[in-house]
Amino acid sequence: MSEIKKLPANLEKLAKSKKKPSDWVFVPRRKKFKSCRVMLADGETALVSDGGGALKPKTLKKPIAIKVSEVRGVDAKGTLLGGYRPQKERDWTELQVLEAMLDMSANPNCEVVPYELREVGKEAMVAEMNLIEERNRRLEAEDKLKALEDSDAKKDARLKELEAALAERSKK
Repeated sequence: MSEIKKLPANLEKLAKSKKKPSDWVFVPRRKKFKSCRVMLADGETALVSDGGGALKPKTLKKPIAIKVSEVRGVDAKGTLLGGYRPQKERDWTELQVLEAMLDMSANPNCEVVPYELREVGKEAMVAEMNLIEERNRRLEAEDKLKALEDSDAKKDARLKELEAALAERSKK
């Protein structure tokens, strides 16, 4: 339950840091969803006569539905591949689409959220922590290796100095 209460506050923090619609990436909330259809606005239909005494539905306004796919990866520049970025949908502006997506994201039963608020499974969190620990160990080992190489270089330089001095004295 606490996760649901934190979501609107996290959405507000995120909204302050991301100003333009193009900065946002929405993804399916749960990891089991590869993609999901999201209805931004309902369509309008009316029953009209077909001329033979029967009624048939006629679409007055098509619904605005978008497809939100999972994030498949990250390119060399760090751009997320997949997901959904707010863009112009029929007569809606990018900002209106963004606001509608944010309103839906605050609903715990909605299937989409901003990428930063997605549900991350326990296995993914553990794997991420392992990667961070491994990276820290690697950086620490590199620092130790660099320090050893620096001390070896100092010793080699001192030996060369002494050899040069010895060679000078032996020439005299």
